[in-house]
Amino acid sequence: MGDHLQIRNLTKEYSKGKGIHDISFSCAEGSFTVILGPSGAGKTTTLNLIAGLLQPDGGVIEMYGHNLERVQPGQRRVSMAFEDYALYPTHSIFENIASPLRARKVNDATIQEKVMAIAELVGIDKHVHKLPSQVSGGQKQRTGLARCLVRDADIYLLDEPIAHLDAKLRHRMRGEFKRIHKELGKTMVYVSHDYREALALADTVVIMDGGHIVQIGTPDEVFSKPRNTFVATLLGDPPMNLVPFDTVNVSGGTLEMVSSVGCSAISGTAFPDMERGDTQLGFRDFTVELAADASDNTIAGSVYVVEPIEDQRVYTITVGDHRVKVRTDRSVQFDLNAPVHIRLNPQKIHLFDTQTGESLEGRG
Repeated sequence: MGDHLQIRNLTKEYSKGKGIHDISFSCAEGSFTVILGPSGAGKTTTLNLIAGLLQPDGGVIEMYGHNLERVQPGQRRVSMAFEDYALYPTHSIFENIASPLRARKVNDATIQEKVMAIAELVGIDKHVHKLPSQVSGGQKQRTGLARCLVRDADIYLLDEPIAHLDAKLRHRMRGEFKRIHKELGKTMVYVSHDYREALALADTVVIMDGGHIVQIGTPDEVFSKPRNTFVATLLGDPPMNLVPFDTVNVSGGTLEMVSSVGCSAISGTAFPDMERGDTQLGFRDFTVELAADASDNTIAGSVYVVEPIEDQRVYTITVGDHRVKVRTDRSVQFDLNAPVHIRLNPQKIHLFDTQTGESLEGRG
């Protein structure tokens, strides 16, 4: 697959500091790209620029190598589903889905065929005769998605298309999107603030914050190798644990960490040799173990809270002045305030600069 969509140095300023700033990424043909970030990150602005609904202040948008600067929205062969599905209340589900085709003067026989095919694909075919007021919120969301997909477009732009559904229905719709994308085989760019959607759906995740791209990678790359503490804490529930240390020293793979509450040593790490201050140790709750006694590769703490969840327990552990989360099997039991030791996996820990938040894993 070659690059289908190329974004280079794209900029759009709304007011000082607002908008998107010099962003670049590409989408391979037939790929599923998720743009992930909090509110105000610039995700929807990016989609609107690709669709031609906004004009950039700088940068280039190319499709199949052709600059779209002078191409009108209706000629870009893109189709967009909005967060607010905004259905026509007096039109049937069928006519809502058919509206983009009718606007293009498609004949009735083709409309009938295309609408029913896409309605079946998204699971709304048994409700096409109903009005929007007669179907559920999830079915309205599916109708909005079908209206987007019924167009024969080269790229489908999906702006938080399931954001208003409840958690159970969102989970089910994530699986539906995987199936729909596989069956259509078209390029999709999907905006979300939910890291679960990004990790479940994407071939490539583009993480944005404050109008800038923070990291681009596969779901595994951005989750397992976060570029900074923003990415580390954006992905995961609970987010990555971060514990500050006054100084760290790495020599030959052995990490020594010193803070006001003591010194800890972790051997067998992959960090380059370094000696520095103001550093945060990062680890995820499921990559560590709890032990009653100190041993190699442990840091000391005490039990603050225990939360039994299904077949697991989530412990909140006080480490110095900070609290971290540790997920264990339900059989692991410690009392409140009991001293414990967190056994770290040396291959699954991270180091970040406390001031900048940047990862130190590749920096000597």
